Amino acid sequence: QIWHDIEDMKLALTIIQASNLPLRSNGDQPYAFINGKMLFEDCGFDMFETKIIHSANPVYNET
Repeated sequence: QIWHDIEDMKLALTIIQASNLPLRSNGDQPYAFINGKMLFEDCGFDMFETKIIHSANPVYNET
């Protein structure tokens, strides 16, 4: 879980699952699937999911 303070605002991210996914048929780099929940300003949890591309360039968020 990661807490990050931004001008007195609080954001918590809890990773529930992180797993590598198989290579895509077009030869792109492998990517990982991550899902979890986030809490912002004690307003309750929202679920999130994202795919992260692994490459020689800085990692970027695909979704």
